[in-house]
Amino acid sequence: MMKLTYEGMENTFGNTGFVEEFDDFEGAAVTLGVIVLDGSTSMDDFESTMPKYLENSFLKRIKQAQIADRLRLCKVIFTHRIPPNAFERFVSPENLDCSYQVGGGTAIYSTWVWTRDALFEKMDKMRAQKVRTNAVVYMMTDGRDEHSHENNHSLQDGAAAVKDLLKREVELFYFPFGASKITAELLGIPDDHIIPMEKTEAKLKEIYNIASSSLVSKSQLINTGLGATSSVPTGIGGVDI
Repeated sequence: MMKLTYEGMENTFGNTGFVEEFDDFEGAAVTLGVIVLDGSTSMDDFESTMPKYLENSFLKRIKQAQIADRLRLCKVIFTHRIPPNAFERFVSPENLDCSYQVGGGTAIYSTWVWTRDALFEKMDKMRAQKVRTNAVVYMMTDGRDEHSHENNHSLQDGAAAVKDLLKREVELFYFPFGASKITAELLGIPDDHIIPMEKTEAKLKEIYNIASSSLVSKSQLINTGLGATSSVPTGIGGVDI
């Protein structure tokens, strides 16, 4: 069992839970979706609405597309830390926990490092079990990095993690939610996958509509053998909202 330790907490990625989620997929194709949400205190206005739109604008559309059996999802709420074992389980859409709580600062660079390490371990285990896989990561944040240095991570570390993810053909979406897109650009997120949004409830709904549409496309691509990269929305006009 491999253990990754993140400054004051221990994340354990072992076979427990993982095999239960993927051992029935041998020879199949599965898309992993990672939803990375800013949980800093500046997001407190959305504590009650975030679960509603995650359920009604994201999961509902996935279920309507009838691809839920080919998806495994993981939701991570980040601040200046992430909860222990945050990446431990990828679950079917119907079992995704839609709760959302805020409290703390913002460590965007660290979160990309943690996401890369955990996602690569999951993908490698799936491939060892002869499961074909692709993946997409969605990050939504309303701020800039203020605390990654406390975890001994810099902008360069975050950019290296983004580069590694792109090399593995993991698709990355970055939603600056009422924030500047400069951080995303410095990290190396592809420009057409940086989608700034006003910090409103209506735009939160649009974010989840874009995410669900791209995830459906991603799953369809790997299951038809056409490739690893899904269609990219141009701004918000490329998605049926």
